[in-house]
Amino acid sequence: MIKGIHLIEDIISKDKQDELENYFKGNAVKWNEVNNVWYRKDLKTPQSVITSDEIQSNHIIKLFEEIKTNTLARLELKELQTYRIKVNKLVASRKYLHYNNKVSIHTDRDIEHISMIYYITTADGDTKFYTIRNGAIQNIMKYVKNNEFSRFQEIRSITPKKGSIVVFDGHTPHHSSYPIISDRFVINYNIVPNPTVKTLI
Repeated sequence: MIKGIHLIEDIISKDKQDELENYFKGNAVKWNEVNNVWYRKDLKTPQSVITSDEIQSNHIIKLFEEIKTNTLARLELKELQTYRIKVNKLVASRKYLHYNNKVSIHTDRDIEHISMIYYITTADGDTKFYTIRNGAIQNIMKYVKNNEFSRFQEIRSITPKKGSIVVFDGHTPHHSSYPIISDRFVINYNIVPNPTVKTLI
């Protein structure tokens, strides 16, 4: 559906970047507290989440759409369907350093899609991407549950930079890392583009 990992900077204007950062750092957002590694019940990995349909500001929703529209236009893709848009927050803390590893490797959905991660803030807490050695994509969760981390080979690491967005095939194994310096805010998109428009290499 899409090949490679594509990083685009300043996908919206600086003023709009600031609006998003101020909104999600402010008091208007009612975060849901969930477990970051949802398929490992033995680990406590806190994360704050809010979905797009829970956001009260129409202006913020329009900025979400502008990010998506601008990104697809830059990559010459046309959207067919949006599965999900949500915002994730990881609070900076040294006590989660031991989770900055392959234990949180995942794909967002089992079905075909592309993932896009927009960085609301500049922060530490890299997004790491992997390929699978001696295994199959559909077995990712089994490998993680069984601690078979040697199957995953890191292929790229991206440090969050405010206003940038990374786009990749949704079947690419990846994970976020807990920050220790500043809170990490991202918008996560799962969409289906029209694959006949352009094949990306």
